[in-house]
Amino acid sequence: MSKVIATRKAVTVNPLKLSQPLGAALAFLGIKGSIPLFHGSQGCTAFAKVLLVRHFREVIPLATTALTEVSTILGGEENIKQSIDVLIAKAQPQLIGLCATALSETRGEDVAGILRTCDFPIPVIYATTPDFCGSLCDGYSRAVEAMISVIPQEGALNTRQVTLLMGSDVTPGEVADLKQLVRDFHLTPIAIPDLSTSLDGHWAENEYGVSTGGTTLDDLQLAGQSAFVLAIGESMRPAAKIWQERFQVPFTLFQGATGLEASDRLIRCLMDWSGSPVPNPYPWQRRQLQDAMLDTHFYIGGKRIALALEPDLLGVISHFLVSMGAEISVAVAQPARPS
Repeated sequence: MSKVIATRKAVTVNPLKLSQPLGAALAFLGIKGSIPLFHGSQGCTAFAKVLLVRHFREVIPLATTALTEVSTILGGEENIKQSIDVLIAKAQPQLIGLCATALSETRGEDVAGILRTCDFPIPVIYATTPDFCGSLCDGYSRAVEAMISVIPQEGALNTRQVTLLMGSDVTPGEVADLKQLVRDFHLTPIAIPDLSTSLDGHWAENEYGVSTGGTTLDDLQLAGQSAFVLAIGESMRPAAKIWQERFQVPFTLFQGATGLEASDRLIRCLMDWSGSPVPNPYPWQRRQLQDAMLDTHFYIGGKRIALALEPDLLGVISHFLVSMGAEISVAVAQPARPS
């Protein structure tokens, strides 16, 4: 006879941790033809891959240097070189994003020094992302900073081109909408990273070894000619500062683009830059948003809400809920690193 045991737990606990290497991998997946490579044990990579596959329901290209007990003690230089050589030969990527893990960081592996002694035919971008501290948001931003410190090239500024630095909380659908918004103001957007064409749920043909969409390497190099930079998410502030120092181009940072106040500020910014009026259908969509906020205010207004989210997402959702009349009674997030 079967016995049904019902759990009394109020929450479902997922043991997979939102770590820095996971965030860095997500950022590198926004570059077309790239593959993230974890410098650590096979288990470090397996956990991150399982979480990404579960969330996006997609084939996620993710590789590992497969450190063992011996290579961890004696050094993983050969593991790095061999792993990169094998990936280049078999997957033929356009870019490899090398992400540190707790294993290599605890040992103190000089990965940047190792890469300086190598001559690979494609860019290998290294991000320092130990998973014993920080969270997904930190690893993601470190990967973006590493990419824009190396790949974008200087050139004559294109006054109609805009670089969009997308934070970790911006979904593939939101990236697509933001790009279209910029185009509607007769500007050319280059999103870094661009998850709207890599993790948007499309059928890939014979490209499972690398990211099947995202910003191309050519566009990433061309982004250095943008006359304007829009950074979405507080975690993108360090990357925007690097951009400003490299190219002497000003940036405008938005905590997010959710809600009436945030979207109005974004629209106003694009109006000022482009010199164009607000195009259709955005005035109509604004009225739809106002009506939806009015209709739901009676359900949300006065409610006390507890949130536990990544820092960027926590800020966006908190501001939106407060604008709807809610009270944030508890807010929990991984401490964000200083900007």
